[in-house]
Amino acid sequence: MSFRGLSLLRAPVLLSRAVRAPIALLYSSGSVSTRRAASGSATTPPVSNQTISRAAFTEYITARRLLDASHAAPLLETAAAHGHTDALHILALDMFKVESRESLFRGYQLLKASADLGHALSLYLLGCSHLEGRYNIPVDYELGYSMIQAAADRNLPQAMYHVAVKLLAESAQPPDEARALSMLRKASKIRSDALERIRCVLGLHLLRKWYTTPEEERTMLEMDALNEALPLLHALKHGGGPTAFVAAAWLEHIEEDLLALDD
Repeated sequence: MSFRGLSLLRAPVLLSRAVRAPIALLYSSGSVSTRRAASGSATTPPVSNQTISRAAFTEYITARRLLDASHAAPLLETAAAHGHTDALHILALDMFKVESRESLFRGYQLLKASADLGHALSLYLLGCSHLEGRYNIPVDYELGYSMIQAAADRNLPQAMYHVAVKLLAESAQPPDEARALSMLRKASKIRSDALERIRCVLGLHLLRKWYTTPEEERTMLEMDALNEALPLLHALKHGGGPTAFVAAAWLEHIEEDLLALDD
């Protein structure tokens, strides 16, 4: 199924009064100097797409907070039309909710435009969509994983988790394991909706290093792994999330093992 030929936005969106006002202030006589042309008329610098998109998106956020939907929608369209990646991403998600063929096509174009501009969450969502065929987007595993990797390179925790789990599942090579653990450690310090899963995978993998090493062969590396895993499991236990029971069971098991070792 081809997505070609669909325009990003069907028609240019005019700036609303709420957007024109802050932009006009940027080029008022008190903030930006003007020069006289040979004819004697004043000239003003052109307004950049970035300036317009930022102003429109800021006003969109304000309108959303005020529950002013009639102003919020055109402001979001304006920000997207001038390349604001968050606006493009939000519009794409709105299009996907409709689930008509035309809306899915437009959602794909908006999401791809945001991803092409480097928006990490758009890269991740588009990558997952290529892996799973969501929103009628063609399945392409190579492209999908490359987009998720690009999102991970931009420090998106969900993408870092995805790449790390794939590395741990498919490779037992030390360089891949070290890379995966590095990503999980970094992602575990960033607040996200994937934080609990990240801490769980990291904690259990570190425990695995302890339990898969015979007692007589354990060194400071295995002890360090155990000491790193324990706080992660305690945080999960007291967090009350879906992994709390798993973490509590493992902590009880570890305490029994450590007591046995002391004996």
